[in-house]
Amino acid sequence: MVASSVNPLQPIIVVIDALDECDKTRLAQTAKIISKAIVDLPSNAKVLISSRPESAIQKRFLSIIDAELVKHIYLDTLAPTSIRDVKVFLVDKIQEIVEEYSLEDLGWPGEHGIQRLSDQASGLFIWAVTATSYIRAEIDAFGTERLPQLMDQLSVNGMDDINLLYSAVLEKTYTGRTDPWVFHIFRQIIGSIVVLQEPLCLVGLKDLLALRETETSEPVDVAHFVRQLRSVLVAGIDDISDRTVPRLHKSFFDFITSERADPRFRVNTVTSNELISMQCMRQLNSLRRDICDIEHLAASNDEISNLPALIDNCLPIHLRYACRFWSLHLPQTGVVGENLRELFRIFFYQHLLHWIEAMSLLGHVYSSAFLLLDKAEKWADVSVFPENFHD
Repeated sequence: MVASSVNPLQPIIVVIDALDECDKTRLAQTAKIISKAIVDLPSNAKVLISSRPESAIQKRFLSIIDAELVKHIYLDTLAPTSIRDVKVFLVDKIQEIVEEYSLEDLGWPGEHGIQRLSDQASGLFIWAVTATSYIRAEIDAFGTERLPQLMDQLSVNGMDDINLLYSAVLEKTYTGRTDPWVFHIFRQIIGSIVVLQEPLCLVGLKDLLALRETETSEPVDVAHFVRQLRSVLVAGIDDISDRTVPRLHKSFFDFITSERADPRFRVNTVTSNELISMQCMRQLNSLRRDICDIEHLAASNDEISNLPALIDNCLPIHLRYACRFWSLHLPQTGVVGENLRELFRIFFYQHLLHWIEAMSLLGHVYSSAFLLLDKAEKWADVSVFPENFHD
């Protein structure tokens, strides 16, 4: 207030950095206090707040401050501008290292090396900073001895800082949580996102997984789960809705599937593929003849005037995913349990033609149906019908 009144015509910038790093129990109250203080600031005062888009923070500010007075600037790491900026940063830092250690004559790391680093960073500055720090530390320790192996070592040994960051995010989100079901759900949902062949929006993911603690429990609130972890799952600041598509940055994918992750959070991709395979087979076994009630089954797709609406109503997102990708998950499972074998037998003997009909309606019968069947045959030959599959 004092700084603003010294020169009312001069803009004053107040910076509040890392608001989301406040103690979780005080976060909402802190945001409320700050938002009320902002309302009383003179017109020449501007406030810049940096934070992950935590729901507790957004709700407090939106309830007090006129939305027209707030401008959100989201730094999307996968945006072309972010990827380009990170590459520029890497080029500059690598050039500093080359000059500092007199590596010009070695031609290291070359355009290919820079591009590889840029691809791994995927627009994330902290990855680029961590990588260049690791490179510098390795050269300090070993000179040019390990230059040829540095790029390969980065993904294995050089990401401790970013792994600590991810660990801190998870620990903060799950502080005080001891119920094993909470961590089981984490592994189920994150593991599914990891192994999905194509991203699914939240309503599709929820319906495909159909997670319940008990048979009589309400379905797990997947949208709420994603809100808690939106800083590592969702780009942007928009509200989480059924149509939100969660995604993982490559570095988080590498972390959560590695030994560096706490066992409570660590994702096993084999287990995750088993879950998706089971759920896909359950969905396929819900298919029936003429599922879209077209009646004239000899009609071609272009003769069905309202086909898109029929598909939306009768083949929802999660069922379409199961139809298109079921046999891509099966070979990635481990030891096949009897439940999965039985679900496959039911599908093979009772719903195979229903699936082909659904794939035809989706326009995939020629492009992928036979490829999926070929993969399923190879898997089933070993896992389901080892003696008489070809009889």
